[in-house]
Amino acid sequence: MRPEAVLLVGDFANINGGQAKVAIETTHLLAEAGIAVHFFAATGAPDKLLDHPRITVEILCHADILSEPNRARAMLRGLWNGAAARWLHDQANRFDPATTVLHCHGYAKALSPSIGPALTDGPLPSVYTMPRKMALAFFLASCLR
Repeated sequence: MRPEAVLLVGDFANINGGQAKVAIETTHLLAEAGIAVHFFAATGAPDKLLDHPRITVEILCHADILSEPNRARAMLRGLWNGAAARWLHDQANRFDPATTVLHCHGYAKALSPSIGPALTDGPLPSVYTMPRKMALAFFLASCLR
């Protein structure tokens, strides 16, 4: 299936490291390939690569857990960012599962594990791009079962 649309989710709308760079460049490449992309991030000013006619951008305007000055809020949002979970749930239900894929490029620095249910049990088929270190940990954990 070649999707008509991708709901791409990541912590940052700006390039501040490898994971955000991959998410933003992937978004741009998908748009260049003719796929409509709805890009959602918790924080960051949108990178110029997101300025494209086939890309829409929404930012939750939350600080990431390291930048949040209120440390209690940072801890609570790091454990469960309810606003991110509600937003992703609502957005996922707006798209057609026959033509749209949900693609997550990270959640640990701002979105939190709260978005997990939308990835695993939501209406859209989903893909999670996992950093190499995390993939190794999951592989080792599965070998120990």
